[in-house]
Amino acid sequence: MRRGVSTGVLRDLTRCTRSKDASKDCSICMDAFAADTVAIRLPCDHTFHEKCLTTWLHSHRTCPTCRYEIEA
Repeated sequence: MRRGVSTGVLRDLTRCTRSKDASKDCSICMDAFAADTVAIRLPCDHTFHEKCLTTWLHSHRTCPTCRYEIEA
């Protein structure tokens, strides 16, 4: 039984560039976002490093912070 999201869902997630005044950290790896880092913003508005979230979503279908379901 497949647990993670499909590659199509991963491809379609919103990418954004974090500015250097962004004060939040990635809640998966707990590292700060460096200036001009490309990150993924989920529909629940939580943002993560692309690599961190991609790894997470290979085995989960939810936001790591609030458990918002990414794919039905």
